Amino acid sequence: MKYVAEIGSKHGPEQVFDYLARFSNAEQWDPSIVRGAMLTSEPVQAGSRFDLVANIAGREVDLEYEVVEYDRPGRFKVTADGGSFVSEDTITVTPVGMGATVRYEATLSFAGLGKILAPIWWLVFRRIGAKAATGLGDWLNREALDPPSRVE
Repeated sequence: MKYVAEIGSKHGPEQVFDYLARFSNAEQWDPSIVRGAMLTSEPVQAGSRFDLVANIAGREVDLEYEVVEYDRPGRFKVTADGGSFVSEDTITVTPVGMGATVRYEATLSFAGLGKILAPIWWLVFRRIGAKAATGLGDWLNREALDPPSRVE
């Protein structure tokens, strides 16, 4: 199942890309993320890893995301294996005037019992995605993007 959102930002593509590629920053804009930390050393690049703790349907789920594609400042992809599901997020940043447009694609693939419950998970996933897209739009249009999360 896939959730796609397009969000405009008044900030330039490089700044937006750098902010989003430090995937632990999701704790600032995604209300389902309880905590986020960068696990690897600077700079963010293919192979960088991030620990995110998500609150999904009232349960805290620890997910370790890895950057599997990195093409600054245009596109990056992160993946996490949650055991019964795999999460894959692809973020594409396109310059628009002095700002940028972000295309955020989140895909969940289920295994085992998760496949049977996929229609229910789709409702949860869609709600989480909509709240995250709203939060991301708010953050990307602040006067200044907050500094990236620190390396833990």
